[in-house]
Amino acid sequence: MDRFGSPKLTDSAGRYDRILDNSKKRFEEIQENLGVVTPNRPVGSIKMSAEEEKRDYLGIAFDAAALDDRLSQNIAEMGFGPGMIEFKKWVERNG
Repeated sequence: MDRFGSPKLTDSAGRYDRILDNSKKRFEEIQENLGVVTPNRPVGSIKMSAEEEKRDYLGIAFDAAALDDRLSQNIAEMGFGPGMIEFKKWVERNG
């Protein structure tokens, strides 16, 4: 019985094949579900500390065009309703 290339082999290469197959399946699941979930920041980015967020807010708090840009960015990234809510929360946290 020739089992050459089968991920069911019990040697180390078969084990790595199973790991890669499982990783591929998990990656595909994540990719499918990423469209369903709307992250509050770009995937892979580093979350701002409360101090950095406050500094960011104070930098644009009195600039209507910058505030409008921030709101537009939130809406573009999250959709209309969630973007508006996130913008409101951001202002309340820092205002």
